[in-house]
Amino acid sequence: MARPALLIGLGGTGQWVLTYVKKELLDYTKGEGAPPEVRLIAFDTTSQIDEKKSKTDKEDPIVVNGVQLAVDEFYHLGGNIEKIVREISEQGLHPHISSWLQAKTYLSRLGAGQYMLEEGAGQMRPFGRMAVFKDLESNPENSKIFGTLRNAIHDIQREVSENRSLEISIIASLAGGTGAGMAVDVAHIVRTIAEDTIGSKNFVIRGFFVLPRAFHLIPGGDSPGMRARAFAAIRELSRFITVFGDREYPMIYNQHPQFREYLQKPVKKRLFDLCYLVDAHRARNSLQDVDPRFGVFPSIADSLLAFLDEKSGQAHTEHVNNMMAKLNRGDDVAYFSAIGTYAFDLPIREIAEENACKLAIDFLERLVKPEKDGEGRVTKLSSTENREMIGKRGSDLVDHFMKEPGSIDGMGGTLFLSQAAEFLEQGGVRSGQLLEQVAGRSNMEWLTFMEPEDATEEIRDLRTEVRTILEHSLSKDVKTSKELKEKPEFGHERIEREVDQYLVKYLGRKQPDGSTSGGKFREGLDRYASLQIDRFQDALGNYCVRLLNGMSNTEHELAKSGKLGFVQEFLAVLSKQVENFCIFMEKVREIRLREKRLTIKKEEVKQARNQMFEDRKKSGIFKDYADAAQRQFIQLMEEQIELEKDELVFDYVYRIALKYRDHSIALKDTMANWGLVLAIGTTEQLSLYEALDKNLQQVKAKRQRAENFSRICHEETDEEFEKRLYQHFAEKELESIFKSVTWKLSGDGKVVGLEVLGEDLMYEKVLERDRPAEHNVRIILKKAHSTFQRQIEEQMISRRLMNKYNEKNLGQELYEKGSPMVNFSSDPTFGQPANFLTVKYGVIDGDEPYFRQVVKEISLQSGAKGDQAKLVQSGGTHKCTLVYTIDVINADCLTAYNDLLTSYRQFVDDRRLLHNFPAEVNAVYYEQQVRDKLRKNYRLFNPRIVFMLEYKDWVRQFTRCRVYDLVKLERDQEANQFWCLHLPKCEYKGKKYNDEKIELTPHEAKKADFLQAMDTFVFRKKDFRRDFDIPIHYEHVVKALILAEEKNGDAAANVKKFESIIDSGFIRDFVASEQAFERDLGDLMHVILLDERDRLTLSE
Repeated sequence: MARPALLIGLGGTGQWVLTYVKKELLDYTKGEGAPPEVRLIAFDTTSQIDEKKSKTDKEDPIVVNGVQLAVDEFYHLGGNIEKIVREISEQGLHPHISSWLQAKTYLSRLGAGQYMLEEGAGQMRPFGRMAVFKDLESNPENSKIFGTLRNAIHDIQREVSENRSLEISIIASLAGGTGAGMAVDVAHIVRTIAEDTIGSKNFVIRGFFVLPRAFHLIPGGDSPGMRARAFAAIRELSRFITVFGDREYPMIYNQHPQFREYLQKPVKKRLFDLCYLVDAHRARNSLQDVDPRFGVFPSIADSLLAFLDEKSGQAHTEHVNNMMAKLNRGDDVAYFSAIGTYAFDLPIREIAEENACKLAIDFLERLVKPEKDGEGRVTKLSSTENREMIGKRGSDLVDHFMKEPGSIDGMGGTLFLSQAAEFLEQGGVRSGQLLEQVAGRSNMEWLTFMEPEDATEEIRDLRTEVRTILEHSLSKDVKTSKELKEKPEFGHERIEREVDQYLVKYLGRKQPDGSTSGGKFREGLDRYASLQIDRFQDALGNYCVRLLNGMSNTEHELAKSGKLGFVQEFLAVLSKQVENFCIFMEKVREIRLREKRLTIKKEEVKQARNQMFEDRKKSGIFKDYADAAQRQFIQLMEEQIELEKDELVFDYVYRIALKYRDHSIALKDTMANWGLVLAIGTTEQLSLYEALDKNLQQVKAKRQRAENFSRICHEETDEEFEKRLYQHFAEKELESIFKSVTWKLSGDGKVVGLEVLGEDLMYEKVLERDRPAEHNVRIILKKAHSTFQRQIEEQMISRRLMNKYNEKNLGQELYEKGSPMVNFSSDPTFGQPANFLTVKYGVIDGDEPYFRQVVKEISLQSGAKGDQAKLVQSGGTHKCTLVYTIDVINADCLTAYNDLLTSYRQFVDDRRLLHNFPAEVNAVYYEQQVRDKLRKNYRLFNPRIVFMLEYKDWVRQFTRCRVYDLVKLERDQEANQFWCLHLPKCEYKGKKYNDEKIELTPHEAKKADFLQAMDTFVFRKKDFRRDFDIPIHYEHVVKALILAEEKNGDAAANVKKFESIIDSGFIRDFVASEQAFERDLGDLMHVILLDERDRLTLSE
């Protein structure tokens, strides 16, 4: 079970990290899906690339060991924003966007296709942010971002309690446009939803932001432009992770009134409880030369998994709460965090997966005994490894099978097959004498071929019935006129009619197509033929099944190993012998046809019929011509019928032989197909052996790829260890699998099927969707996987580590390899190191003190104190992970920060194009004005100044108020100073305002803080005193300034007023201050005053 968590991945980096997390969760749940209390959601402006797509796609799919985010985990944010940009530039619409999006600049530079978010967001942060606004431009219910996040939190809500906080993490890169452009807004939206759903105290939000150096190995991944964008993102993040106090920042995504509840709420507190900057470069075990897919991304995933762990997660949540007090320093400084991980992993699932494949292959090799060519391809199955018949081949049994047609499984045999074998032994088609002899056989001699040998009453009755039918002569049914004492002139018609009736009754009726059907002779032979064919099929099928299943009931591998190739050879030779017999019978038929005995006899019968007609009235003294003619006709007709019976019986014998041939060939083909399915394969279909081997190679390749992760994870295993694990289970399980193997006949006895582990293997495609190899692999691997499941449950990383390392060495290894993924140019002023070692302990004797000492060894070097160095219980038994963090980091002590700042300073284009929020956009404008108008070196304003520039117009009006003494320093009765705003009684735009005296700072014995006065004016917009709820109305201020200008005189007088202030000590005092923020404030006001002077000058 995991802790309730919502992981949000933005852009490609977010997708990669979430995919690594998903892969680990699936391993933990044995492929049954992520735990229901964990939701993974990725947003990107580029479409998800499917793993099965063509390799010609511009980007590789984001897949980890076959795992990819599902359709309910990935959401594409796209669309064209050209219309919005034009409406801002040309019509002045969308003020909530125009305050930060440089619409005019984009219209002058971009082509039509570049407004597609799929194209632009990857390089332009403002376009990344526009993906959020585009998604929220209509009803929130239709928003992918809002709707998906709200539904996810609602789904997880029931898992959240006072002791089980919701873990929300947002992962993105600051190097591109999408993630860096969306992160702040997504954090604000998800925080708003979470507070509304589960309250403000039952969740924490972390941000993980990857810096450009992580993409050093990717072409263009660490370019100057990318570094400048990343710094702009950090600059904005800095504002949103400071302590807000009374400040509020507006966040308006849609101006429609109905969206006020969610899409117009201001930011009132830091958006991220902890904000991690992730740099590939670190002092120890740098990841700068490692592809982020094998270093930074999985390391972030490991930290997330530690936070999600039901056992260890609570300690990490408590750490966030502890850090909050240290982060809330009230100094308007943004404090970041750094994180690193290193793990010792016992890859027991992968070992078990590989062992399962090995076991399945081992079983199959023993079962079918494949023979391979020089390239390792299976070409055939051995016919000589039937261990129950050592020294024999399958072909050796053919003669025995054909010559011993006796009872098989209690069913009687026939002489048919043994007679066929005898003909072939005597020379077959090579012996002309034998052919002539066999061609002359009578129907009764052929009948012996077909008669069953059984002595049962049923068979005796059938044999008697068939012989009686065949021996029934025409003369018994057809009498001469003399015998019936009728006049001979009328007898010939009766005789012909009765002969025709006899022929129909016994030989059948001629059909229009020339064939003959029916007749007692034919019906009797049909029964014999069916019996023959059924018995042959049963005999051959049972014989093969008996061979395949073997004789031993105790040694199952002995009984079934090497049998398939043996039976294949048996059937190949048997079917050839039966084929030879059919050829022999065809030669016999040719001889019989060549002799034309039946044709000659029919001519004789015809002549006798004519003679009988001619002699019907002819009589003599010494000879009865009519009677003699009738007798002659009946006699010849009897002979013709005998010849027809000869042909009929021969034809049945031949047809039976053909059926034998067809069935033996079909069974041969079936068993050959089993060879293809199990071991050899075809160009269209992998065999089970090939599929298993492919699985094994994929597992090995996957394990080989694990070496790519060696800088963040060490696989604690070796060849000897894995060999012992396999041997511990293999032999016993192989015998168990062999015991389950059952070759069996299908219901009609024509097909041999194979059952393994209680399920039928598939040997051919019945439906187009059938995949025999996949079906069979599933059956075999299911058992193999279950075999090694106990290994997964029994093996523990703790035992391996305790056996291999002493505490000091393990602690040193973890410290050296798992340091936070940042590099310091100087020590952080208030840095707070923390070490959390997550491992399953309390199971093996001595494991807890061992690992506590390991933690102590790590903390001795890291400087983590007290509760910040913890041994944390893990829910998993196969991994030991160090999560090493440093919190409360002032960004300017980071090497990466200073490198990015340099690129930002050197950015030659308009820096406003780098930014997403009015405060920074306005700050950049004034910073550039300080450089251009005041001729000073370019520098960044202090964050306190930037904060206020979110409300640029309020800052400008405050400065003007100071010029006209509407804002001035006053003293109370105790001579304490305070800044105060005086607004006269007036009316503006139909609204009346009273005279107001609004205090902007507390009363101070020393000089009151002018910046605090501006802060109160800009942010609080009301009297500083808690008990005086006197608001500052912007329209009141505007009217007061109009009146002040009018009172001061004309435009020239007001210009002079501004110039006097510019030249006064007021500005010089700020500029000369030792405090950076005061110098920045002085320069900012100086530029504002110059702008106002120029405005007034133009109006003269």
